[in-house]
Amino acid sequence: MRSNTMTQLLKVKIIKRMLKHTFFLLAIFFLFSSCSSSKKQSSQLELSPEEKHWMEKFFSDLLFAEGGAYTLWGTKPITEIVLYHYTDEEMKALQEELSKEDKENCYVTDCYDLPSNWEKWEKIKSQFSIKKYLLFRSHFDEDGKASFAYFVDVLRTATLIQDNYELFKKSAEFDFHPLEVVIDMQNPNSVFWNKIRNSKDSPLLWGLLFGYGKLNSCAFFWKHFECPQSCQEAVDSYPFRFSNPSPRGQVRISLTNFTIPQFVSFSDDDETIIQYEKEREKIKKAYQGKDLVKITLQKLTSK
Repeated sequence: MRSNTMTQLLKVKIIKRMLKHTFFLLAIFFLFSSCSSSKKQSSQLELSPEEKHWMEKFFSDLLFAEGGAYTLWGTKPITEIVLYHYTDEEMKALQEELSKEDKENCYVTDCYDLPSNWEKWEKIKSQFSIKKYLLFRSHFDEDGKASFAYFVDVLRTATLIQDNYELFKKSAEFDFHPLEVVIDMQNPNSVFWNKIRNSKDSPLLWGLLFGYGKLNSCAFFWKHFECPQSCQEAVDSYPFRFSNPSPRGQVRISLTNFTIPQFVSFSDDDETIIQYEKEREKIKKAYQGKDLVKITLQKLTSK
C-alpha cells in the first residue's frame, strides 16, 4: 500500500515537473515568436523616400477624403471608394454641364491622384501582412470611367452580417458562414456578393454594410424603394437630413478638416452620428503630430 502511495506521489511530481517545463517552453516560444513578428513587421515598414511621399497622399485620401479612417479606427464595417478615370479635359467638360446649384454644393480637390496612387499601392501591397482588413478594387463601371474599391474590416463586417443573418440570407438564397463570405468579397465571381448587389433589397443591405445604422438604412429603403401605399404618409412624416454636408469649393480634405461619413439621417438625436463624431476625435488624436504612413501601416498590419 505504501509502495503504491509513493508511486502515485512520484507520478504527480513528474507530471508537475513536465507541466512546468512545458509552460517554460511555451513562454520561450511565444517570446521568440513575438520578437520574430516584431522584426518582420519592422522590416515591412521600411520604405524608400519616393514610396513614403506618394503613400502619404494615398493614405490621406483613403482615410480622410474617402472616410476610410472610420473603417480602420472606428465602427464603419465597409468603406466604398470610387476611383474616377477621366482626363482633365473630360473632367472640365463634366463640371461645365453641372447646374449652378450643383456647382455650389460640390467640392473639387486641387490634386486628384488617387487612381494613380492606387496603382502604385497594388504593386507593393503584398509586402505588408494585412489580415484583419481587405483593401481591393472590385470592378469598373460600364464605360470604364470609374472603378470601385473597398476597404473592409473583416471581423466587424462578418459580425454585422451575423446580426442581420436572415436579411442577407433572404437575398443570397442559401446558408453561409459570415466570415467566409466576407473573405470571398475579393472574388469578382462570388455568388454571394453578386446576389447581394442584384437583390431588390440591395440599398438596405449596403446601408447596413456601410455603417449608416439600421434605423437610417431601413427608413431610407422604405422611403425610396419599397413602401406599401398604406404606409407612405407615415414614412413621409419623418424628416431627414444629411449627417454632415460636404465641404464646398476647391479644398484638400485632410486630418484637419475631414468630416464624419455622409448619409441620410432620420433621427434628431441620431446615435450613429454621435458615434462617428466621437470616433472623429479619437482618429484626430491617433494621428496628431505623428507619422501618418507609419501609424497607418502599423494599424493595418497589427495582430
